[in-house]
Amino acid sequence: MMINNYPSALNDSMKSVENDPNFFKGGLRMIKCYIALGNLTAASRSLQDLKSRDPNNSSSYASETTNINRLKDLEASADKDMIKSDFRRVVYVMDRALEMAPACVNYKTKRAECLALLGRYNEAQEASNEMLRANSLNAGALYVKGLCLFYQDHLDKARQHFLQVLRVDPDHSKARLAVKEVKELESTKQKGNQAFTSGKNEEALKLYRAALLICPNNKLTNAKLHANIAAVFMKLRNHEEAVKECTAAVKLDNGTLRHMLGG
Repeated sequence: MMINNYPSALNDSMKSVENDPNFFKGGLRMIKCYIALGNLTAASRSLQDLKSRDPNNSSSYASETTNINRLKDLEASADKDMIKSDFRRVVYVMDRALEMAPACVNYKTKRAECLALLGRYNEAQEASNEMLRANSLNAGALYVKGLCLFYQDHLDKARQHFLQVLRVDPDHSKARLAVKEVKELESTKQKGNQAFTSGKNEEALKLYRAALLICPNNKLTNAKLHANIAAVFMKLRNHEEAVKECTAAVKLDNGTLRHMLGG
């Protein structure tokens, strides 16, 4: 564990316990590895087994008991924060969890996903790349990279990443939903653009507004959609509504102002 190779250390400790079930240090080391990897179920099971074999030595595994309980509390807290879309809080909680479980892929993935949801794309991509260097088929890391591309309006590249996730993990529900959202967003935007070009302003408004509802978290794409709606209102000479849409666009992304001015 000195070189943070927890899977290898876990394998060694498991072999030592198999050879001698009463080898206390081997059992304790196994628990430490499980905790570092974030496998709390296995850690708890191994801890109970160790307690049953050596009930009078509780002080030796007191810190492991504390860490397991603390990590369970942090996981529950992060789940609640995700439901509330408090992504900043989830990042904080996962940072605390990774202090005790530095090799937990699930914690790293959740943290990276929330960084993407906060618009901190460089940090999210850096975290994803680190996981992919360890495992190029890490579905969670590939999904986060796709999410970053999606939220930066690179829809085609994002779709390719999400499809790659599904090739690795066909049951990845978030990637499956993301593929659907990319397809709907591209189609609806294209139809809106065609309507606008053809002078069908009311239809264009309807389509652009429908596109806004597909993925509320996609701020950059939605900023451009607000800009498109503003352009429709300008054609309709409804300047008051056009200003409202421009304001909405800039609120989501300051760079959209250049897009609206054709720069």
